[in-house]
Amino acid sequence: DCIFVGTGEKPRSEFRSIVYYHSNNPHWMEPIKIVIPISQLPYAWVFFCVRHCTTAENKEKLPFAEAFLKLTNPDGTVVADKSHILPCFKPLKEIEPTASILIPIPSTADPKFPWRKGESLKVRTVLCSTMCTQNISLLSLLKWKEYPGDLADVLNRFTFVDQIEIIKFMQEIFDAMFGILD
Repeated sequence: DCIFVGTGEKPRSEFRSIVYYHSNNPHWMEPIKIVIPISQLPYAWVFFCVRHCTTAENKEKLPFAEAFLKLTNPDGTVVADKSHILPCFKPLKEIEPTASILIPIPSTADPKFPWRKGESLKVRTVLCSTMCTQNISLLSLLKWKEYPGDLADVLNRFTFVDQIEIIKFMQEIFDAMFGILD
């Protein structure tokens, strides 16, 4: 349970909202907070399931589209603060995702996962963390022992890191700098 929908609310494993069906440009403008342990962040995805709700009792409320957002980039940084356009997929009938199971993450190139052409989900993300960064230059400095390239290049790129990011990671930056001097 890592989703918080408001101050003082208990965490939950899923969040449900409503978007009106007959709107030409439906918007879901409800902020949620996702709290994930730093050790689990590289494996974390947000799963979106779009269902049609009907008042008819005999109709099943099956999903008609699914979308996925990976919270980290391949380089180890967290996804950027921006709007992300997520492709929608037709749901697989044999998989009903829950918070406790792993589901295969589709790709638009994978024929096993039919892509809903022309349909997408737009999601805006904002990072609020003192332990994660979206800046690859800062991450390269903090993980300088693992960096395969030239250390001078890492230090040169660090001069362009935003001041707010430097303040957030002041202790870690000093530890890395003194580690380099050893």
